[in-house]
Amino acid sequence: MVGQFEYRPMQEWGMPSRMFPVIVLFIAARLAAGQSDIVTLSQKWGRAGYSSCDFEAGVFQGRGRLSLRCTPNTVPPLRDITAERRLTTKEAETLTELIRAGNLYDGGHTGFGNGLSEGPWETLSVHCCGRKDTVVLVIDGNDTFRSGSNRYRLLGQLRAWNEELKASAERKLRR
Repeated sequence: MVGQFEYRPMQEWGMPSRMFPVIVLFIAARLAAGQSDIVTLSQKWGRAGYSSCDFEAGVFQGRGRLSLRCTPNTVPPLRDITAERRLTTKEAETLTELIRAGNLYDGGHTGFGNGLSEGPWETLSVHCCGRKDTVVLVIDGNDTFRSGSNRYRLLGQLRAWNEELKASAERKLRR
């Protein structure tokens, strides 16, 4: 039939019907593997060692990567510090789970600023979950990041990786 779907039992395809669930799971896994999940934690300070830092954590096709770029708060400006590393398979899975559990597109995007006198002013940019759009969440004063929430757990993991990379970049700079 042209223009319409014609149902034919799997046996007509030369395939036993018990293979159908396996095929569906395989296709779903392949489609999910093509999605990318990227979160960027941006921090800005008024008076601190850095004027800004951007930390990105991303997963694409099951592989993850972390990267950091911080601009020193000096006059004259010094060179930015940078660091990056790959995520282990387990870390990539953890990041994906935390992003999904945080329901980052489901509202709760607003917060308030701190005047940039004592940092940081934090935002979280998100592109994930098979969506084409990006959402930006203000972290400061945002109740959806309260202790115990899935967003709080995601933020805690991102901050831990951020600090790890920052320490690595600062050690590299001192050499």
